Amino acid sequence: LKLYYDDFRYMLSFLNPQIEAVSKNLSMNLWDYNDKSLKENLKVLEKNEFVKTAVCFDTSRKIYFTSKGIENTQYDFSKYKKKFFYILKTKRLLFNKEMIGILYIVVDKTRLYQSSLLWLLFFLFLIVVQFVFLRKIVIMVKEIYITQTKDIEKLQEHFINVIQSSPNPVVIIDKNFRIIIANGMFDKTLKNDEKMFKGDFLLCDGLKEMVKLSMKKNDVETLLNKNIGGKIFDITVFPEKGFMTNEFVIIQFTDVTEKTKLERKYLQAQKMETVGILAGGVAHDFNNMLAGMYSYVELLAMTGDEKKEFYIEKLRNVMERAKELVRHLLVFTRHSNEQKETVYVKDIIEDSLAIIESTMPKNITVSKKLDEVSDVKIHVEKNSMVQVILNILINAVEAIDGRKNGRIELAGTLFSKENDEYVAISITDNGPGIPEDVKAHIFDPFFTTKHRDNKKGTGLGLAVVYDVINRIGGIINLYSEVGEGTTFKIYLPVCHECFRQKKEEIEIKSGDFSDKKILIIDDEPDVRETLIDILSRFGYEIDSAENGKEGIEKIVSDSNNYDLIILDWIMPVMNGNEVLSALSEKNVYIPVIISSGFVTQDIDDILNKFDFVKAKISKPFSVKMLISIINSTLLVK
Repeated sequence: LKLYYDDFRYMLSFLNPQIEAVSKNLSMNLWDYNDKSLKENLKVLEKNEFVKTAVCFDTSRKIYFTSKGIENTQYDFSKYKKKFFYILKTKRLLFNKEMIGILYIVVDKTRLYQSSLLWLLFFLFLIVVQFVFLRKIVIMVKEIYITQTKDIEKLQEHFINVIQSSPNPVVIIDKNFRIIIANGMFDKTLKNDEKMFKGDFLLCDGLKEMVKLSMKKNDVETLLNKNIGGKIFDITVFPEKGFMTNEFVIIQFTDVTEKTKLERKYLQAQKMETVGILAGGVAHDFNNMLAGMYSYVELLAMTGDEKKEFYIEKLRNVMERAKELVRHLLVFTRHSNEQKETVYVKDIIEDSLAIIESTMPKNITVSKKLDEVSDVKIHVEKNSMVQVILNILINAVEAIDGRKNGRIELAGTLFSKENDEYVAISITDNGPGIPEDVKAHIFDPFFTTKHRDNKKGTGLGLAVVYDVINRIGGIINLYSEVGEGTTFKIYLPVCHECFRQKKEEIEIKSGDFSDKKILIIDDEPDVRETLIDILSRFGYEIDSAENGKEGIEKIVSDSNNYDLIILDWIMPVMNGNEVLSALSEKNVYIPVIISSGFVTQDIDDILNKFDFVKAKISKPFSVKMLISIINSTLLVK
């Protein structure tokens, strides 16, 4: 019966559209009494194997049309009244929404019965076959089901054991960021971290974006050095691959806390080795600058007014050189706990050269080819990159040693690969080159050849270089032949959204600041006295404190009288960080400018933690720079 009704519906699904199409033509033909077209359209219907006959009447029902022609006698439908064999379908014929006739179609169901009978016989045959083989089939299916069920259970058990055996936290989540499976190490170390997870759901937005990107690209995503609950993790996100593609994602957290600490120790140890090499040259240069400063001061004291400006300008120039030397030294010796930042390739190379130039032997000439990358920025750890360039330069200097006409060339080029743009930094020397047996171990920790030349070395220099470049997502290659010199090439992705901006002149914001009162908190008497003298000349009212504790006492006693605080960072009794914390606790939000020669804490962290800290200015600074920052801060307030 089901087959019969299915065939019946199938037949109607083909017949009904045909009836609709023919009825539209018949309406036009009937309106025009075009008997030839009427016959043709009725013949079209009767060609359907399920249509016995088709008759078209006008509204009077006295005249009807068949495929044979026009008749005016009464049409006899009695022979088609047996519903078992026939169905009589009707269709109103309309023209301009007015009924002008009616179409009768006699549907023949005998073909359906024939088809249903054939299907019935076929199914009876299948039933007989099934009856014969049913027992064997059931037994086979049962055996296969039992075997596969055991295999699946065993695989599931192995899968769970593999995840549970991992020494790293592992979690599997679905596309809705819900935890499906997590191992014991994850439950022990990370599940209760409220910033990362809430209940059975992933909470961290940064990790969610990694999951989405991994699913979209169907590839591995990696996040290095993520601080979670005081520990450092490398996070790897990769999608499940198979028939359930894009349904689940596996996240593995690798604890690299100890490894990171060890790397930082190696890095600092290597820095100390480099500092030892640079110390003599730095001391020499700095003493020369101090000698020049003292000389100009003596000349200034002895000369008349006509040459004072000349010697003052000379003194400023020497002080600027001393300032730059100290800046380079501080950048280099600072512990590397930094985040990536966007910096110019040219600046990294020039900063590295500025540190080493005082120790460069006279027999070595250094050249630069940086025009192609002068406007190019990269996203790296700046201090670490400076050390990378320094380590390679020091190796080049030691390789050339006392040879005549030594040459070191630093070059930067751009190239594209797979729609991405990269910068290549090359450092080439004309030293003796590196033998093949040494090249194989050149980046290994503690590997050194300096003992061959009766020199001491930790063997960490190029190991640190390799580690830093690898950590920031770059590549370093070595090209060297004995007797032909050596080239190190560093490849780094270009920061596309960045471009070099022209250095703008410092603009001093104008305004009436005669009623503004500034508090200077600094433990150095010379700094306090000179700042009081300079700022008073610009019309500010100045007060001072020699340490943080005295400064807090003055602020609390009369907090509304200060419009700005200039705060030193490293002081006895109470340092700059403690002063900011005390102000925050007491709900005192006077704008603060941090003034220091060396701030160990990340300035961005300070600005985020204390929103009333408006700027930082590094000592020593020019009067123009200081006044510009003060006026800008007061205008914003």
